[in-house]
Amino acid sequence: MSFCELISPDNGVTVPILTYYQRQFNSAHTESEKRSVVAEMAKINGHCNACSEDETTQEAAKQAAVSLDTRFKNFTYPLPVSLIWRSDRDESILEISETPDFSICRRYLVKGYKKDVYNLKIGTKYFWRVSGSEIYIFFTENALPRWIYAENLTNIRDLGGYLNCSGRRIRQGLLFRGAKIEGWALPEGIEMLRELGIRTQIDLRAEVVGLQTESPLGQEVRYENHPCGAYDEFILCNDPCAIRQLVTRFTDPNIYPVYFHCYGGADRTGTLAFMLGVILGLDEATLLDEYEQTLLSALNPDMRRSRWGELFQRLVKALDRPEFGSGDLCVKSMRFLESIGVTQHDVDSIRNILLE
Repeated sequence: MSFCELISPDNGVTVPILTYYQRQFNSAHTESEKRSVVAEMAKINGHCNACSEDETTQEAAKQAAVSLDTRFKNFTYPLPVSLIWRSDRDESILEISETPDFSICRRYLVKGYKKDVYNLKIGTKYFWRVSGSEIYIFFTENALPRWIYAENLTNIRDLGGYLNCSGRRIRQGLLFRGAKIEGWALPEGIEMLRELGIRTQIDLRAEVVGLQTESPLGQEVRYENHPCGAYDEFILCNDPCAIRQLVTRFTDPNIYPVYFHCYGGADRTGTLAFMLGVILGLDEATLLDEYEQTLLSALNPDMRRSRWGELFQRLVKALDRPEFGSGDLCVKSMRFLESIGVTQHDVDSIRNILLE
């Protein structure tokens, strides 16, 4: 009879998901505190002028983006859950599930006695076993955001897990934002994204219209191109119908789980994510915190993408127009969406899909 003993994590414990720098960034609230954390991360990657907004800094970011050079530390990768066991077998089957009957589970064939598992949901109870061993449980910490690890890719996160103003939580595993996939992703990264069950890839880049027609994730993933601008270009677009069509695409339950992206997952992606967050009822503070997480990406080692930075302030100024009235950014953004034809029915449809 075979022998297997589960070693780590201990039964019933809560395991961390966020890294040291992700925690440091989340605990920074003022502009100076965020600059300090960003500067420390940038120094590690050799971007000595990361807190400035000058051309030197922007050129450093471009160099980092050329091929996502692995010399750059990727601060958007979360911690894995390291599962360890003893066994008299050299090869075992590891199963991880959210239900005790393992009816739906992740299953891995593992050579050895350890497996680092990434991209588990946050704030969730998991059951695990190895080749018929006893069942242990662990909990993932309830710490936002839910960063996604995909080999050689950056700035990918789940917009799920956030509480809106009515106390309803965005479902995890349905709405992913990130950077482009083609040209960067290694086979292991592709497999990690496929493990998320993505059904639709929405590309926001105008520069690839007619050049890319299929998803790198495989033929079973629907690829759609919906070009849009970022910040003020999103608001002041000459074709508001195109923006409305993009936003209302998320009313279709058949597209989920969906992965939307631009080039680096920062500007166009960040603007759309902000608008979707408004529709889902997140407050301004939460939306700003989520937007700024992009500062952890190796592609964006400067403060231009902070809430105080020149780029985001373009969105603020575009929304500060008489037709959008008074109020905070959420109120003005909702009025903008209404002005381009996004209806209450559209809003309710998106909320019904994405809110618990």
